[in-house]
Amino acid sequence: METQTNKTWIYCTLATTFLAIVAFLFFFPDNVEGNVLQQHDTLQGIANGQEGKAFQEATGETTRWTNSLFGGMPNFQIAPSYPANDLLGWIGKVYMLGLPSPANILFAMMTGFFIMCLCMKMKWYTALFASVAWGFSSYFIILIGAGHIWKFVTLAYIPPTIGGIVLCYRKKYLSGTALTSMFGALQLQSNHPQMTYYFLFVILGVVIAFLISDYKSKNLRGWGKATGFLAVAAVLAVAANMPNLYNTYEYSKETMRGRHSELTQPNADAAQSTSGLDKDYITQYSYQPSETFSLLIPNIKGGASARPEQGKFKTMSLGELDGAREHGQMEQQYLSYMSQYFGDPEGTNGPVYVGALIFALFLLGCIIVKGPLKWALVALTVFSIVLAWGRHAMTFTDIMLSVVPMYSKFRTVESILVIAEFTMPLLAVMALQQLLVTEGAYARYRKAFFWSFGITLGLCVIGWLAPGMFGSAISDNDRMIDGYIMSSLVQQGYDNSTARQFSLSNPAIYSAVESLRYGLVSADALRSLLIAGIGGAFIMLFMTGRMRAVWTVAAVGVLVLADLYSINKRYLSHDSFAPKQLTVGTPIAKTPADEMILRDTMQNYRVMDIPRFYSADPSYYHKTIGGYHAAKLTRYQDLIDRHLSHFTQDSQADADWNV
Repeated sequence: METQTNKTWIYCTLATTFLAIVAFLFFFPDNVEGNVLQQHDTLQGIANGQEGKAFQEATGETTRWTNSLFGGMPNFQIAPSYPANDLLGWIGKVYMLGLPSPANILFAMMTGFFIMCLCMKMKWYTALFASVAWGFSSYFIILIGAGHIWKFVTLAYIPPTIGGIVLCYRKKYLSGTALTSMFGALQLQSNHPQMTYYFLFVILGVVIAFLISDYKSKNLRGWGKATGFLAVAAVLAVAANMPNLYNTYEYSKETMRGRHSELTQPNADAAQSTSGLDKDYITQYSYQPSETFSLLIPNIKGGASARPEQGKFKTMSLGELDGAREHGQMEQQYLSYMSQYFGDPEGTNGPVYVGALIFALFLLGCIIVKGPLKWALVALTVFSIVLAWGRHAMTFTDIMLSVVPMYSKFRTVESILVIAEFTMPLLAVMALQQLLVTEGAYARYRKAFFWSFGITLGLCVIGWLAPGMFGSAISDNDRMIDGYIMSSLVQQGYDNSTARQFSLSNPAIYSAVESLRYGLVSADALRSLLIAGIGGAFIMLFMTGRMRAVWTVAAVGVLVLADLYSINKRYLSHDSFAPKQLTVGTPIAKTPADEMILRDTMQNYRVMDIPRFYSADPSYYHKTIGGYHAAKLTRYQDLIDRHLSHFTQDSQADADWNV
């Protein structure tokens, strides 16, 4: 027994080393050359916190107020820093092994899932496969590129928190409580309440699953004891973050997320009102039902509308595709205005893709895995997908907004797909584990295997040969842009007939846009077909006794890593990093207007930058009237709505891209 335990520790150490190497190599050579990601949201945070940083450097004190945006506001959510969290910060650094950023957080993301799978009694090599599938899910890499670092870190600490919960229900009370409290505290310290809130649904599902299981086995006393220990773990995690949580709670009461305007809004729609944010704002970023198939085929709606390149977002236009050169000069010029992405009008940094093989194994898990936990994972997957549809499924969304506490406090409902990104790899690896430990797996699971992989391959074949089955290649946003182009041409003196030739009314242009976009869908569908087919072949070799379990997991693991690795490089690559020599000095360049204003050394003024009113950039240098922050004070929003918005109607509001 002792020898077996020693071997397990050795294997786990090797697995952890492998994850560290993979995370390091994904960002190589930028992480050793000192190149940095000048992410949009990171720069916005730097701009908002610059005044407070300068004050601390000058006085050694921490301020809880800043004049840099919205005429002045508390900075509890700009730079939350409390002495009580010093120990947690040290633990987080040790946990990430001191790897260079951002490899350190990618390592933490994978390692956390690895820990959870071990808590669920999975083989170490199966847990390693699962951790790669989870960590390289496209949405997480896109988060890094966009600068949503604290959202990413919060998500990284969630799986080991759930692992501790599982340990408690496995009667490992002390280790389970310790694991849950430690990673729960780290998760709360990361300060992204929306992600923590979403995964409360997952935790509730896990708790109910164990309740049903213990009820059937007449072990309700054990379930109650484990739940009691978990309550203690929750109290410890919350207590470790009490200063931040209390200030956030008190501050939220005065923000758009916690309090409605006291003013009667002109032309206000009562149907839009909730206990938190307005419905239109909550559901602004909603996943189209047909876009859900990006879980299997990443380019089902053209991929990304923009990608980070050296601190800026570069628009991904159809004119950049190789196939655009096959069309005429007029068509090529038009294609440069059209985005590769053709989903909802809002932009996106990329799709939610879990992997073609993971998709197939998830379907297999829906059939062959037994027990309440399986049903909880299936229900949570469907739940998150439907909620991610947002305004496309308003009946269900309205119920959630009206009935479920705090759901109305958060926007960008499509981000709840992080639940599906958790449940799908987990159930997929549970299915793989079930195959590995079952004698006569081929005879027992042959039909389930062919059904799950048959459905997956069938969807890929449809996308390959008939991409139009997943929706039109021309979106409402395209028609709006098309209208702008025609109006601009008419204003320049062209007659309507000539203007129509440079629009979607021209069959040649319409065909060019459609063929290029359907080409993106078709190419990725074929790609997913090959990935799922090859992975299925490896699994079939094992089921028929022609390949050992460990080599099967190794083969499908390498395949999944290669699949997700290459897809993620579309959205975050070497080109996304800014060379070190270009990042020396101030991160936000001065405009000529900034230079002129800064000549006033008195600094006793407020700046209203109308073109950049909704951007945080001016806050780096000035005390501004405008700015950007997700938790704006309600009273200041009233001022903007009633007065300042009249000056800013022609400016670009909220220019950041959604992820």
